[in-house]
Amino acid sequence: MNGKNVITVTDKEFDLLIQTLFLGNWVINSCRPQEQLFEEYDILFDKITGAYEKSRPDSQKVKKDIDKYLYSLTEKHMDFYHDAIFFDLLSKKLAAYKFPINFNDADALLKAHKIQQIAKRAYEKEFAENGLANLEFNIPGLKEQLEAANKT
Repeated sequence: MNGKNVITVTDKEFDLLIQTLFLGNWVINSCRPQEQLFEEYDILFDKITGAYEKSRPDSQKVKKDIDKYLYSLTEKHMDFYHDAIFFDLLSKKLAAYKFPINFNDADALLKAHKIQQIAKRAYEKEFAENGLANLEFNIPGLKEQLEAANKT
């Protein structure tokens, strides 16, 4: 290999490539502070979209339209993604919180992991059947704050 790769894609495939790069970069970098961004993903995305823009005679309009269009993809695809993983992540986090694993105790490690997996599956089943309806929090002082807010 000469260090460079060339692929031939249709305009539709190029559009899908840009969408895929944007969404991948969004997942990787959107929640990170500026100093923790993976810049190589931004650089690659800019390189690919720059090539697309250069190929268009109306590149300024294309740049504005691309940005607007790509950010609309986050609503379309990321909302679905978040909905799809929400209960899985919640189940995993609750199981880890309620049944923590002591990594310093090698004998108990496997047993604790099994207990966490059982709890995770139980949470998943509960959420699949009832959503958040049975989830309760005991937050000290919240009830009083809500009652006070209701009176005003």
